[in-house]
Amino acid sequence: MNGDYYKIEAIRAFLTAPGLLVRGWDIAEFSALGDRVGVGLFKVLYPIGRGLRPPLEKILAAAVLGFSDTARIEDEIDRIPAVTVALLNELLSVATTEAERVAIRTALRRVSSHHEGSER
Repeated sequence: MNGDYYKIEAIRAFLTAPGLLVRGWDIAEFSALGDRVGVGLFKVLYPIGRGLRPPLEKILAAAVLGFSDTARIEDEIDRIPAVTVALLNELLSVATTEAERVAIRTALRRVSSHHEGSER
């Protein structure tokens, strides 16, 4: 396993870059990682609610991108969104507005639907 298996630096760079733009490189990189994106997000954002505070939209975009093309995820275990779902549930617990809760629930549905679609 290489030194940045969870792509911490790529995730940190994505979250701290100005604006909400998702580049083609981000899509290509994150869509092949699956649940590793969730692990990387958890590590970068920890402790949730008190750590790094990037725009919620960027966090949710990265989480969903991790499951946007499950066929590209090499490690089968990373096709299961266990950590990503836990992260999104944790974000839901600290959300302060209804708009944030709606956005997080939408991301949860999208991540779960990608996983359910890969099991059929």
